[in-house]
Amino acid sequence: MGMKHELQTESAAGADAFDPEYASAAIPDAERHFLLLTLADARQRAEEGQTFWGYALLIRGLIRAEKALLEEHVWAGELMRYWRSAIRDYCARHDTGEAEE
Repeated sequence: MGMKHELQTESAAGADAFDPEYASAAIPDAERHFLLLTLADARQRAEEGQTFWGYALLIRGLIRAEKALLEEHVWAGELMRYWRSAIRDYCARHDTGEAEE
């Protein structure tokens, strides 16, 4: 199974609100894999009642994407959109203490 398919998440009821089917092939597999693992870990933390730690994991991923953007990788902007979407969706579903925009 390709990385695009592995990144597919559940429907809007309990999943991250982005569709990796439309992800650029330019995003390196390592970054896609890191995203997949972090989303799963954050979801698990939330299920265990550790919503803040799940949120912190997602922020760490966003910081990693920001670093790639500063390094001028052409795929970094798209990756940042994925992280922002995942964070926004996570905050909407879990009480993280973060205000909605």
